[in-house]
Amino acid sequence: PVPRNLDKSYVQKGAFIENVRDFAAMHYGIAPKRVQGMDPQHRLLMDTVRAALQDAGLERFDFETGFENGAGFNPDRMGTFLGLSSSEYRDILGMRTMALGMASGIWGNKPDQAALKPLLDSVENLAPLSAFSMPGTLLNMAAASIAHQWGLGGPAFSIDAACASALVAVTDAVTYLRAGLCDSAVAGGAYLNLTPLNLVCFSRIGAISKQGRCRPFDAQAD
Repeated sequence: PVPRNLDKSYVQKGAFIENVRDFAAMHYGIAPKRVQGMDPQHRLLMDTVRAALQDAGLERFDFETGFENGAGFNPDRMGTFLGLSSSEYRDILGMRTMALGMASGIWGNKPDQAALKPLLDSVENLAPLSAFSMPGTLLNMAAASIAHQWGLGGPAFSIDAACASALVAVTDAVTYLRAGLCDSAVAGGAYLNLTPLNLVCFSRIGAISKQGRCRPFDAQAD
């Protein structure tokens, strides 16, 4: 209730996606070890792109023949433009390493022996960093993963323009289409709060609506 409280947000409402941990990895031929290091935003985008392609009538894809029912459609000329501005999953994966640093006392006083085990036990369920952690959490790899999954040969990149990221991604897709640099495009974005960090930080500067209502460009925006 007190906006100035440290480490807190004054927000009383939130939007939640159920089962954000769930992902049909085997449907995409993705190994479980890779999924462990894969940002849920990447997974959400993969599911959303799949639905978009189905809505476009491109329901079946084969790496050898391309889109089965996409007559006259050339995947090599399809671009991928995605807006992403944060990777909180990377923060979560890094907590295991951070806990080891805290245990060694590199950021402050070294915990006594009695506190060490509870500290390390608190991150026991986090997967250790692996070869999949970096590509799984880099923002630019989201577009690369989509392009690779469906064999799209056009331009593929992620855009960080803060709150406007998805809109800028759509704008870039239109620009590339008009310039003839691709014939079709996938465009969109994702943003998931998986830790309180950004919510608390935005609250510190009053950038979160106290009413819990998003009204961009509106006189009632707060």
